[in-house]
Amino acid sequence: MATKNSSEKSSDKPTSTEGEIEMLEKTECFEPVEEESFELRFINSKVVYKVDGQVYKATLPYHIFKQKFDITQVQDVVPVPPDVFPQYDEDLFGEPVRTPPDGGYFKRPSMLSFYTVESCKIDQVIVDEARVFKELLKKPHDNLLTSFGCAVKDDRVIGFWLPKLECTLDKMLENE
Repeated sequence: MATKNSSEKSSDKPTSTEGEIEMLEKTECFEPVEEESFELRFINSKVVYKVDGQVYKATLPYHIFKQKFDITQVQDVVPVPPDVFPQYDEDLFGEPVRTPPDGGYFKRPSMLSFYTVESCKIDQVIVDEARVFKELLKKPHDNLLTSFGCAVKDDRVIGFWLPKLECTLDKMLENE
């Protein structure tokens, strides 16, 4: 069940804006109606959105996939600081990919998977993944993807470009 973290401040809550709102991620949260029940009850929606260059995490009291995003309805708003992404370091990340490769897939951590900014370890997730990709370049394996390189925005690493596969793992296993 989702709970509000009282240590997070929502004083920077944008309830209206003249700037463009860009929805980055969204999901809906549910809980069992009763213990060991398969029936679910809607709790709230969680969204990550950008207004005037600032990214925010928030909850909404309605189904985000059934209604249009209404910024006046946001609750528990937390501004996401830009330093959640690691500073670019060429020794660790290599040369950044400025133009996505044809057929490439952009992989980045979901900001929805981190409930509070304090517990947010996106920077460490990206650094750890960079180390794995660096090792895979030294010792490639037929069954593991390697990265084309990292994507950098405002001197911060925001994700990696990977080769896009012809089919999903489910489809591949289905065909065997």
